Amino acid sequence: MRAFQVSRQAESPLNEKIKAINGYETGDLLYVLRAFEAEPENYEPEVIQAVSKRLYEKGIMLLY
Repeated sequence: MRAFQVSRQAESPLNEKIKAINGYETGDLLYVLRAFEAEPENYEPEVIQAVSKRLYEKGIMLLY
């Protein structure tokens, strides 16, 4: 559900999606990344950047 809330299918504007991401815990952020890896076309680049930034703030670095 958390991943859907920040996907392209959700009707929320981009700034609300990013605001929601800032409230996500580590598990939720990783869940969004797993969903992105499965279907990258469903997520805006800005959303994934926000997830990556939030994980970095929590001390988790992503390697792509």
